[in-house]
Amino acid sequence: METTYRGALDRQLGLFDATSLVVGTIIGAGVFLVPSIMASHLPSASGILLVWIVGGVLSYFGDPAYAELGTMFPRTSGQYVFLREGYGGIVAFLCGWSLFLVVMPGDLAFLSTGFAAYLGDLCRLVLERTHLSCDSSPFCSSV
Repeated sequence: METTYRGALDRQLGLFDATSLVVGTIIGAGVFLVPSIMASHLPSASGILLVWIVGGVLSYFGDPAYAELGTMFPRTSGQYVFLREGYGGIVAFLCGWSLFLVVMPGDLAFLSTGFAAYLGDLCRLVLERTHLSCDSSPFCSSV
């Protein structure tokens, strides 16, 4: 039974809202770090482009599926609710804990490593442009 509150915000996302979420979450984090990894494993530029296109198409068709599930089960906890309703409580429970213990820390480690690498490059560039000694600075050491 869903309770309606007076003055509550509308529970809706438009096309622009959904697109902004996908771009900010998926593309925003990986687009700076992943291409060099892909380039080291794929033999050609066309192979890299093909992988990006296939990933984009999969994301494009996966988003409406999540949107449909969200309208079918308009409750808090998203993925947990979808898995619990579809496959049972144990699958949802295990997925939730694996996200908490493995996936989220892995995401944070990946983003932190990328941030540290870019921050080191920025600090090294600033020190070189200001003609300060790079030998005594911890920012110039290789990671």
